[in-house]
Amino acid sequence: MTLSIKNDLGTISISNALFARMIYNGMELPECAGKMWPATRRGRQLGSVPKLNDTELSMNVEVHYKEEQKICLEFSVIMLFGAGIRKTTAVLADHIADHIKKYSGWKPAEITINIAGVKSVKSKHIAKRNTKVVYRYEAD
Repeated sequence: MTLSIKNDLGTISISNALFARMIYNGMELPECAGKMWPATRRGRQLGSVPKLNDTELSMNVEVHYKEEQKICLEFSVIMLFGAGIRKTTAVLADHIADHIKKYSGWKPAEITINIAGVKSVKSKHIAKRNTKVVYRYEAD
């Protein structure tokens, strides 16, 4: 799915693959690496991060407009047991917000990160969770 805006100059389309790439790059930051992995809404981990396919992640990213020129982004992750949810998701959300502003010229209205599961270092078992962390941004 793509996000499209119509204006006087024509239609501007932004693919979910671009948002997926922003999320993937944010998960590679030192503050996030090894602490979170992309997931489906139901909590299935999407591949291992080094082998992750952009299309697989882009199918699990929801993007829409809240109002004109206010992007809302929602996606799911699996967190490492013991990792600070607030700190780790804030770093990721701010990274994504900065990149959205860089590419579109506007800060997003909100970024919602669904914590779909938690897993420990030693176990491959994922404990299901249903926690939403929402970051709202003010227009500049």
